[in-house]
Amino acid sequence: MATRSVPNEVRHEVERLVPLPSRLATPVPRLRFDRVVQRLVGDLRAAFDGELPGGTTALVTLTAPVRLPGKTAAAIADAVRAHVARASSRDLVTTLHGNSVRVRIARHSLEHAPSTIAFVHNPEPHPHRLLDCATKWLAVLSRAARARNAGRRCLQVHGQGRRALASVDRHVCSQLLSVTPFSTIVLVDDDGRNDVVAS
Repeated sequence: MATRSVPNEVRHEVERLVPLPSRLATPVPRLRFDRVVQRLVGDLRAAFDGELPGGTTALVTLTAPVRLPGKTAAAIADAVRAHVARASSRDLVTTLHGNSVRVRIARHSLEHAPSTIAFVHNPEPHPHRLLDCATKWLAVLSRAARARNAGRRCLQVHGQGRRALASVDRHVCSQLLSVTPFSTIVLVDDDGRNDVVAS
């Protein structure tokens, strides 16, 4: 994949993603973006709009193919509300209308961050890596955004062994870029390759 250059006039700032543990050194599930998925994700966002506490994002994984998408979206919304009310720090793992669902409540300091980030994915391999990836990005962007530097800012994130996560990184960062002070987010892999994941 060709890399894209970052404008020289943009202020560069550097953060690091924690190297992936060995248990995460497996392929990630392939993400799905068909029309059924887009509608379900839109229903989830509408259901949570303004409902979750500030600094809270519900990370949701759902195994494709999606059965009964309308009813499933409503059931996920109810399950997330109950999970938030319990203030549980553990992932919620359940089956709703025949769909395997996993929910993690992530806490962060990004103002106006989306109330939910959803991943609809193929059945294999295990989706926990998707949630771990999104959680790490929320932490890194929260930390980096607290620096009150003037001007356009480019965030360079150094992450070891993240090439296999490129599609996940882009999916997460594309939804978070607008609520950060950065114009561009660049991932620098351990081989020194620059990859623009959001701009």
